[in-house]
Amino acid sequence: MSALTIFFTEKMLRKYDLQHSEIQQFSLYNDGNLAILDRITDFARQLDRNPEAAITADFYTLILCLKDEISFLYDDIQMHIVPNTLLLIPPGVVVTRLHHAPHFTCRVICIAPSYASRLIPMGHNAWSLRQLLKQQPLMTLSQQEACTINQYCNLLQLRAGKQGMSHRQIIDSLMQTLLFELRDIATASGLAAPKPFTWAEYLFNKFIEIMESSYPKDRKVETYAKRLNVSAKYLSLVCKQVCHQTCSALINQYVARDIEQLLKFSPKNIKEITHEMGFPNPSFFTRFVKRHLGASPKTLRERWTRELNLTDTETAPDNQSK
Repeated sequence: MSALTIFFTEKMLRKYDLQHSEIQQFSLYNDGNLAILDRITDFARQLDRNPEAAITADFYTLILCLKDEISFLYDDIQMHIVPNTLLLIPPGVVVTRLHHAPHFTCRVICIAPSYASRLIPMGHNAWSLRQLLKQQPLMTLSQQEACTINQYCNLLQLRAGKQGMSHRQIIDSLMQTLLFELRDIATASGLAAPKPFTWAEYLFNKFIEIMESSYPKDRKVETYAKRLNVSAKYLSLVCKQVCHQTCSALINQYVARDIEQLLKFSPKNIKEITHEMGFPNPSFFTRFVKRHLGASPKTLRERWTRELNLTDTETAPDNQSK
Protein backbone atom coordinates (compact mmCIF):
# COMPACT_ATOMS: atom_id res chain seq x y z
CA MET A 1 0.00 0.00 0.00
CA SER A 2 1.41 3.39 -1.00
CA ALA A 3 2.01 6.22 1.46
CA LEU A 4 -0.65 8.26 -0.36
CA THR A 5 -3.20 5.45 0.05
CA ILE A 6 -2.39 5.17 3.76
CA PHE A 7 -2.69 8.95 4.14
CA PHE A 8 -6.16 9.08 2.62
CA THR A 9 -7.37 5.94 4.37
CA GLU A 10 -6.58 7.51 7.75
CA LYS A 11 -8.36 10.72 6.77
CA MET A 12 -11.32 9.17 4.97
CA LEU A 13 -14.45 11.32 4.92
CA ARG A 14 -17.22 9.87 7.08
CA LYS A 15 -20.71 10.80 5.90
CA TYR A 16 -23.63 10.80 8.32
CA ASP A 17 -27.37 10.83 7.82
CA LEU A 18 -30.00 10.59 10.54
CA GLN A 19 -30.26 6.82 10.01
CA HIS A 20 -26.52 6.23 10.47
CA SER A 21 -25.82 3.65 13.18
CA GLU A 22 -23.62 6.03 15.20
CA ILE A 23 -26.24 8.79 15.10
CA GLN A 24 -28.85 6.24 16.19
CA GLN A 25 -26.55 5.01 18.96
CA PHE A 26 -26.16 8.45 20.51
CA SER A 27 -29.74 9.63 19.89
CA LEU A 28 -32.14 10.12 22.75
CA TYR A 29 -34.83 10.65 20.10
CA ASN A 30 -34.63 10.04 16.35
CA ASP A 31 -37.59 9.86 13.98
CA GLY A 32 -35.66 10.32 10.73
CA ASN A 33 -36.50 14.03 10.55
CA LEU A 34 -35.30 15.16 13.96
CA ALA A 35 -32.66 13.73 16.28
CA ILE A 36 -31.84 14.81 19.82
CA LEU A 37 -28.37 13.57 20.65
CA ASP A 38 -27.44 12.33 24.09
CA ARG A 39 -24.03 11.28 25.45
CA ILE A 40 -22.51 13.74 23.00
CA THR A 41 -19.27 13.75 25.00
CA ASP A 42 -18.90 10.03 24.26
CA PHE A 43 -19.53 10.72 20.58
CA ALA A 44 -16.97 13.56 20.55
CA ARG A 45 -14.46 11.38 22.41
CA GLN A 46 -14.94 8.67 19.79
CA LEU A 47 -14.12 11.17 17.03
CA ASP A 48 -11.33 12.75 19.07
CA ARG A 49 -9.38 9.48 19.04
CA ASN A 50 -8.51 10.24 15.42
CA PRO A 51 -8.00 14.02 15.17
CA GLU A 52 -7.47 13.73 11.40
CA ALA A 53 -10.90 12.17 10.85
CA ALA A 54 -13.18 14.17 8.56
CA ILE A 55 -16.96 14.08 8.98
CA THR A 56 -19.91 15.60 7.16
CA ALA A 57 -23.68 15.26 7.41
CA ASP A 58 -26.75 15.74 5.23
CA PHE A 59 -28.70 17.52 7.99
CA TYR A 60 -28.55 20.76 9.98
CA THR A 61 -26.79 20.45 13.35
CA LEU A 62 -27.50 22.83 16.22
CA ILE A 63 -24.87 22.84 18.99
CA LEU A 64 -25.34 24.88 22.17
CA CYS A 65 -22.26 24.85 24.40
CA LEU A 66 -23.06 24.71 28.12
CA LYS A 67 -19.71 23.95 29.72
CA ASP A 68 -16.01 23.90 28.79
CA GLU A 69 -15.09 24.13 25.10
CA ILE A 70 -14.61 22.37 21.79
CA SER A 71 -12.67 23.34 18.66
CA PHE A 72 -12.50 22.05 15.10
CA LEU A 73 -12.06 23.11 11.48
CA TYR A 74 -15.33 24.04 9.78
CA ASP A 75 -14.63 23.75 6.04
CA ASP A 76 -11.01 24.75 6.87
CA ILE A 77 -12.19 27.66 9.08
CA GLN A 78 -11.15 27.41 12.74
CA MET A 79 -14.15 27.26 15.09
CA HIS A 80 -13.86 27.62 18.86
CA ILE A 81 -17.04 27.06 20.87
CA VAL A 82 -17.29 28.16 24.48
CA PRO A 83 -20.27 28.39 26.88
CA ASN A 84 -23.19 30.52 25.64
CA THR A 85 -22.24 30.13 21.99
CA LEU A 86 -24.49 28.49 19.44
CA LEU A 87 -23.23 26.88 16.24
CA LEU A 88 -25.54 25.96 13.37
CA ILE A 89 -23.83 23.63 10.89
CA PRO A 90 -25.56 23.30 7.50
CA PRO A 91 -25.54 20.10 5.43
CA GLY A 92 -22.34 19.34 3.54
CA VAL A 93 -19.86 21.16 5.79
CA VAL A 94 -16.72 19.12 6.47
CA VAL A 95 -15.54 19.04 10.09
CA THR A 96 -11.94 18.03 10.85
CA ARG A 97 -9.38 18.28 13.68
CA LEU A 98 -11.93 18.00 16.45
CA HIS A 99 -10.67 18.52 20.00
CA HIS A 100 -12.81 18.90 23.11
CA ALA A 101 -12.06 19.71 26.73
CA PRO A 102 -12.55 16.91 29.30
CA HIS A 103 -15.77 18.32 30.75
CA PHE A 104 -17.29 19.62 27.52
CA THR A 105 -21.10 19.64 27.75
CA CYS A 106 -23.55 20.74 25.09
CA ARG A 107 -26.98 20.31 23.55
CA VAL A 108 -27.17 18.87 20.04
CA ILE A 109 -30.21 18.79 17.77
CA CYS A 110 -30.07 17.44 14.21
CA ILE A 111 -32.71 18.55 11.70
CA ALA A 112 -33.39 17.20 8.20
CA PRO A 113 -33.57 20.07 5.64
CA SER A 114 -36.99 18.96 4.37
CA TYR A 115 -38.32 18.94 7.94
CA ALA A 116 -36.97 22.45 8.61
CA SER A 117 -38.74 23.67 5.47
CA ARG A 118 -42.04 22.22 6.65
CA LEU A 119 -41.68 23.82 10.07
CA ILE A 120 -41.08 27.30 8.63
CA PRO A 121 -43.63 27.73 5.83
CA MET A 122 -43.44 30.37 3.14
CA GLY A 123 -45.26 33.57 3.92
CA HIS A 124 -44.84 37.17 5.01
CA ASN A 125 -41.53 37.58 6.85
CA ALA A 126 -40.74 33.93 6.17
CA TRP A 127 -37.25 32.93 7.15
CA SER A 128 -34.58 30.76 5.56
CA LEU A 129 -32.40 28.78 7.95
CA ARG A 130 -29.90 28.32 5.14
CA GLN A 131 -29.66 32.09 4.58
CA LEU A 132 -28.89 32.67 8.25
CA LEU A 133 -26.16 30.02 8.23
CA LYS A 134 -24.59 31.58 5.18
CA GLN A 135 -24.34 34.91 7.02
CA GLN A 136 -23.26 33.74 10.46
CA PRO A 137 -23.08 30.08 11.58
CA LEU A 138 -21.69 30.94 15.03
CA MET A 139 -23.71 33.14 17.40
CA THR A 140 -22.68 34.47 20.79
CA LEU A 141 -25.70 34.45 23.08
CA SER A 142 -26.49 36.39 26.22
CA GLN A 143 -26.96 34.34 29.38
CA GLN A 144 -30.73 34.76 29.08
CA GLU A 145 -30.77 33.72 25.41
CA ALA A 146 -28.66 30.64 26.15
CA CYS A 147 -31.01 29.70 29.01
CA THR A 148 -34.02 30.10 26.71
CA ILE A 149 -32.56 27.83 24.01
CA ASN A 150 -31.54 25.31 26.68
CA GLN A 151 -35.09 25.30 28.07
CA TYR A 152 -36.47 24.42 24.64
CA CYS A 153 -33.94 21.59 24.45
CA ASN A 154 -35.09 20.39 27.88
CA LEU A 155 -38.72 20.43 26.76
CA LEU A 156 -37.88 18.51 23.58
CA GLN A 157 -35.90 15.96 25.57
CA LEU A 158 -38.74 15.59 28.08
CA ARG A 159 -41.34 15.20 25.34
CA ALA A 160 -39.17 12.74 23.39
CA GLY A 161 -39.63 10.15 26.10
CA LYS A 162 -43.42 10.29 25.91
CA GLN A 163 -46.02 9.09 23.44
CA GLY A 164 -49.64 9.94 22.79
CA MET A 165 -52.09 10.99 20.13
CA SER A 166 -50.57 14.49 19.85
CA HIS A 167 -46.91 13.46 20.21
CA ARG A 168 -45.91 14.41 16.65
CA GLN A 169 -47.75 17.73 16.78
CA ILE A 170 -46.15 18.66 20.11
CA ILE A 171 -42.64 17.86 18.85
CA ASP A 172 -43.30 19.88 15.68
CA SER A 173 -44.65 22.83 17.65
CA LEU A 174 -41.67 22.88 20.01
CA MET A 175 -39.21 22.71 17.12
CA GLN A 176 -41.04 25.40 15.18
CA THR A 177 -41.01 27.68 18.22
CA LEU A 178 -37.30 27.01 18.77
CA LEU A 179 -36.47 27.92 15.16
CA PHE A 180 -38.47 31.13 15.36
CA GLU A 181 -36.72 31.91 18.65
CA LEU A 182 -33.41 31.58 16.81
CA ARG A 183 -34.69 33.89 14.11
CA ASP A 184 -35.60 36.53 16.70
CA ILE A 185 -32.17 36.24 18.34
CA ALA A 186 -30.45 36.57 14.97
CA THR A 187 -32.67 39.51 13.99
CA ALA A 188 -32.10 41.32 17.29
CA SER A 189 -28.34 40.97 16.86
CA GLY A 190 -28.52 42.29 13.30
CA LEU A 191 -27.55 38.96 11.70
CA ALA A 192 -30.83 38.38 9.86
CA ALA A 193 -33.13 41.22 8.90
CA PRO A 194 -36.72 40.02 8.37
CA LYS A 195 -38.20 40.60 4.93
CA PRO A 196 -41.02 39.16 2.85
CA PHE A 197 -40.17 36.15 0.71
CA THR A 198 -40.97 36.34 -2.98
CA TRP A 199 -42.02 33.25 -4.90
CA ALA A 200 -38.70 33.36 -6.76
CA GLU A 201 -36.75 33.30 -3.47
CA TYR A 202 -38.84 30.42 -2.20
CA LEU A 203 -38.25 28.42 -5.40
CA PHE A 204 -34.54 29.22 -5.29
CA ASN A 205 -34.28 27.99 -1.69
CA LYS A 206 -36.05 24.74 -2.61
CA PHE A 207 -33.63 24.29 -5.52
CA ILE A 208 -30.64 24.71 -3.18
CA GLU A 209 -32.15 22.30 -0.64
CA ILE A 210 -32.59 19.65 -3.33
CA MET A 211 -28.99 20.09 -4.45
CA GLU A 212 -27.64 19.96 -0.90
CA SER A 213 -29.51 16.72 -0.19
CA SER A 214 -28.53 15.01 -3.48
CA TYR A 215 -25.47 12.82 -3.96
CA PRO A 216 -24.04 12.45 -6.45
CA LYS A 217 -25.46 15.66 -7.87
CA ASP A 218 -26.95 15.62 -11.35
CA ARG A 219 -25.38 18.30 -13.52
CA LYS A 220 -28.46 18.86 -15.70
CA VAL A 221 -30.73 21.82 -14.92
CA GLU A 222 -33.71 19.85 -16.25
CA THR A 223 -33.41 17.31 -13.43
CA TYR A 224 -33.98 19.92 -10.72
CA ALA A 225 -36.59 21.82 -12.72
CA LYS A 226 -38.64 18.64 -13.08
CA ARG A 227 -38.58 18.04 -9.31
CA LEU A 228 -39.74 21.63 -8.77
CA ASN A 229 -42.47 21.37 -11.44
CA VAL A 230 -41.11 24.29 -13.47
CA SER A 231 -39.28 24.57 -16.77
CA ALA A 232 -35.48 24.61 -16.92
CA LYS A 233 -35.64 28.06 -18.52
CA TYR A 234 -37.78 29.43 -15.68
CA LEU A 235 -35.51 27.96 -13.00
CA SER A 236 -32.50 29.54 -14.69
CA LEU A 237 -34.25 32.93 -14.74
CA VAL A 238 -35.05 32.58 -11.02
CA CYS A 239 -31.41 31.84 -10.18
CA LYS A 240 -30.25 34.88 -12.14
CA GLN A 241 -32.83 37.05 -10.39
CA VAL A 242 -32.09 35.87 -6.84
CA CYS A 243 -28.32 35.34 -6.79
CA HIS A 244 -27.08 36.77 -10.11
CA GLN A 245 -25.65 33.41 -11.20
CA THR A 246 -26.90 30.91 -13.73
CA CYS A 247 -28.45 27.66 -12.59
CA SER A 248 -25.67 25.69 -14.29
CA ALA A 249 -23.00 27.73 -12.50
CA LEU A 250 -24.56 26.96 -9.12
CA ILE A 251 -24.81 23.26 -9.90
CA ASN A 252 -21.17 23.19 -10.98
CA GLN A 253 -20.12 24.92 -7.74
CA TYR A 254 -21.84 22.25 -5.64
CA VAL A 255 -20.44 19.43 -7.77
CA ALA A 256 -16.95 20.94 -7.50
CA ARG A 257 -17.31 21.09 -3.73
CA ASP A 258 -18.19 17.38 -3.57
CA ILE A 259 -15.21 16.56 -5.78
CA GLU A 260 -12.90 18.60 -3.56
CA GLN A 261 -14.08 16.66 -0.50
CA LEU A 262 -13.44 13.35 -2.24
CA LEU A 263 -9.98 14.40 -3.40
CA LYS A 264 -9.10 15.53 0.12
CA PHE A 265 -10.54 12.72 2.18
CA SER A 266 -11.42 9.67 0.08
CA PRO A 267 -8.97 6.78 -0.47
CA LYS A 268 -10.53 6.20 -3.90
CA ASN A 269 -8.41 6.79 -6.99
CA ILE A 270 -9.27 9.32 -9.71
CA LYS A 271 -11.00 6.74 -11.88
CA GLU A 272 -13.22 5.62 -9.00
CA ILE A 273 -14.11 9.22 -8.11
CA THR A 274 -14.92 9.88 -11.78
CA HIS A 275 -17.39 7.00 -11.75
CA GLU A 276 -18.88 7.93 -8.36
CA MET A 277 -19.55 11.51 -9.46
CA GLY A 278 -21.25 10.38 -12.67
CA PHE A 279 -18.71 11.60 -15.23
CA PRO A 280 -18.44 9.59 -18.46
CA ASN A 281 -14.64 9.26 -18.38
CA PRO A 282 -11.52 10.52 -16.53
CA SER A 283 -10.64 12.99 -19.31
CA PHE A 284 -13.99 14.77 -19.03
CA PHE A 285 -13.66 14.70 -15.24
CA THR A 286 -10.17 16.23 -15.38
CA ARG A 287 -11.35 19.05 -17.66
CA PHE A 288 -14.22 19.81 -15.26
CA VAL A 289 -11.90 19.86 -12.24
CA LYS A 290 -9.33 22.09 -13.96
CA ARG A 291 -12.04 24.53 -14.99
CA HIS A 292 -13.76 24.77 -11.60
CA LEU A 293 -10.97 24.04 -9.10
CA GLY A 294 -8.01 25.47 -11.01
CA ALA A 295 -5.80 22.38 -11.35
CA SER A 296 -5.91 18.71 -12.28
CA PRO A 297 -7.26 16.15 -9.77
CA LYS A 298 -3.77 14.70 -9.31
CA THR A 299 -2.22 18.11 -8.66
CA LEU A 300 -4.94 19.08 -6.18
CA ARG A 301 -4.60 15.82 -4.26
CA GLU A 302 -0.81 16.14 -4.06
CA ARG A 303 -1.12 19.77 -2.95
CA TRP A 304 -3.57 18.81 -0.19
CA THR A 305 -1.23 16.04 0.97
CA ARG A 306 1.71 18.43 1.22
CA GLU A 307 -0.31 21.10 3.04
CA LEU A 308 -1.73 18.68 5.60
CA ASN A 309 1.63 17.01 6.17
CA LEU A 310 3.14 20.46 6.75
CA THR A 311 0.38 21.30 9.23
CA ASP A 312 0.94 18.01 11.05
CA THR A 313 4.66 18.78 11.32
CA GLU A 314 4.03 22.27 12.67
CA THR A 315 1.53 21.07 15.30
CA ALA A 316 3.38 17.91 16.37
CA PRO A 317 4.68 17.94 19.96
CA ASP A 318 8.40 18.39 20.50
CA ASN A 319 9.56 14.90 21.39
CA GLN A 320 12.85 16.24 22.63
CA SER A 321 11.34 18.55 25.22
CA LYS A 322 11.43 17.38 28.79
